[in-house]
Amino acid sequence: MREIIYQDKRYEETDNELQKAIAVSGMYFFRYYYQDRLVIVAETTVERFACKRFYPNMPQSFAEEIVCEEDQAAYYGMYEAISCGEKKASAVFGLKNGRGTVRVVLSVFEKDENGGAGGGRRHDRRRDG
Repeated sequence: MREIIYQDKRYEETDNELQKAIAVSGMYFFRYYYQDRLVIVAETTVERFACKRFYPNMPQSFAEEIVCEEDQAAYYGMYEAISCGEKKASAVFGLKNGRGTVRVVLSVFEKDENGGAGGGRRHDRRRDG
């Protein structure tokens, strides 16, 4: 793991070499910091999907830029499930600008002091495009 600083706060990220090794299997990552409503997109994911590195104001900012409008209900449903206490939620949605379709699995791997989602990791598996 390595540290990233965003708006004067420290966050952890999976090592870039590990990201590259896993990307060979078609899986890409981001880390969702629920309390901060922030996603930090792994460098390999940024390269593959031509997206930004940081998405504050989640899940809205990512949906507005990336997710096809007709699939946004499924996308938002995945985040709603996590905020309601589910440990794992998934969705399939199309990407804007013809970037294809992805299956996303959002998994909680940290909990806050109240037992809510403290951090998550998304695994994307490219489906087509």
